[in-house]
Amino acid sequence: MLDLAYFETKHEAVPGLKIKGGKFKNPFSKPGESELLWDSDGNPEGGAATFQRDFQNLSLTLIGAGLWIEERSSDDDSWLAAAQGVLRYHLNNKKSSVAVGGGFFNYVNTAGFEPFFDPKEPMGNTVDDSGYYVNDYELLELYAEATHQFGNIPVTIMTDFVNNTAADDLDNGCLAGIHVGKTTKPGSWAFRYIYREVEKDAVMGTFTDSDFRGGGTDAKGHEIGGSVQVAENTAFDVTYFVNTVGLEKEESDFSRLQVDLQLKFK
Repeated sequence: MLDLAYFETKHEAVPGLKIKGGKFKNPFSKPGESELLWDSDGNPEGGAATFQRDFQNLSLTLIGAGLWIEERSSDDDSWLAAAQGVLRYHLNNKKSSVAVGGGFFNYVNTAGFEPFFDPKEPMGNTVDDSGYYVNDYELLELYAEATHQFGNIPVTIMTDFVNNTAADDLDNGCLAGIHVGKTTKPGSWAFRYIYREVEKDAVMGTFTDSDFRGGGTDAKGHEIGGSVQVAENTAFDVTYFVNTVGLEKEESDFSRLQVDLQLKFK
């Protein structure tokens, strides 16, 4: 029932290296806060190492992690072995940047097992007549991101692509979007638009965005959102999803309006 409980160490002998273990915030880089692979609320459990090195206008980030997924008393546990690398080049005195990244995420002991956490809900992924995963999930992700500061208005453009190399078909997912502005002080604002298409077995449905299409895979469509900071620690946010669920057959429309009042306490 803990949200976060972890240790983190830094090492003088290896500047830029951080090692953490426990239950911590997602350690992987996400272009423009993309939720193609990872929902923003997920806090994984396990261990992770991050190494960052700066070279004038270029920065390199390497991430490796081993995460627990599903512990079973009478069968093999499921876990995730993952690695990711990101290169970022800064321009215009760091007012602009371009980044490219790639990662590999291998879910061990998936095919032939029940869906994670809720055996009756595969979240769009393919299961057999017994309700077990048909495919393994060995995800190759590639992404790009560009940022620029127009006065006090930051702009981010991102694209994210993933392929499940362990599936024979219905194995691709893609996302593209733009973020403009940022809520930092009263009167500041932000806008975002995202389009994505996620085939049934492109990603692990349990961990992808839980708001898009109601959570899971096998869908495509739009996300439009905006926010305004109305007070020092208070922001008003609106998000609208217009999605199509069922890319191969039995298409259905999905729409959702979310209105949030966000309060922060110091």
